[in-house]
Amino acid sequence: RENNNSLVAAQSVNVNLSPFPNLTVTNIASPTNVFSGQQTVVSWAVTNTGTGPTSSPYWYDSVYLSSDDVVGNDTYLGNVANVSYLNPGESYVNSATVTIPRGIQGTYYFIIRCDAGNYVFESTFENDNNTISPSFFVDLTPPPDLRVDSVFAPLNAFSGQSASVSWGVTNAGQGQTLVSSWYDRVYLSADTNIDGGDHSLGSFVHGGGLEPGQTYRVTNYVALPVGIS
Repeated sequence: RENNNSLVAAQSVNVNLSPFPNLTVTNIASPTNVFSGQQTVVSWAVTNTGTGPTSSPYWYDSVYLSSDDVVGNDTYLGNVANVSYLNPGESYVNSATVTIPRGIQGTYYFIIRCDAGNYVFESTFENDNNTISPSFFVDLTPPPDLRVDSVFAPLNAFSGQSASVSWGVTNAGQGQTLVSSWYDRVYLSADTNIDGGDHSLGSFVHGGGLEPGQTYRVTNYVALPVGIS
């Protein structure tokens, strides 16, 4: 018979919720001044202020940059792992080296979110994992300004054949280049205007940063289009 395979206990069982942790961020230490496009270090402490241990041995703390002291629509800068359980009352200190976005200036805040992926069950305390740092000022890093200061091409050349082209590039700005390589592109034009009717003759990589006032000079061979004059 299949209808007598189960039996309900006569006495009920009272199930209590186990003590749960509550991870909170404290003591965010950030610099008072940083520069756009450059790195800085931010550190913070995380404490288990709950009554139970964490249910996971690891989780991630995420770092955001905000233009106000409100969580939302912020710029993600990175995360750092914590790889140990945390008993009630225990704390740890984390830090991250982050890169401030380029081209920004003004008052900003760091936002630290502990257990960003919700690895740790915190019951009703899941909404207090974000903490906002004191404000700090981001200075605009003086930008570079790359300019082609000279171009040398032959007075006469033949279509369908190669020609030697030389040029120089100077950093006329007040700041160094923030990347160490880029491409210079050579065009052939029937006039002095760059537009969609010009012929792209090639792109040439430059390796190495450029300090303010520095110049590099390049000579390369390009193939001229066939049938032009």
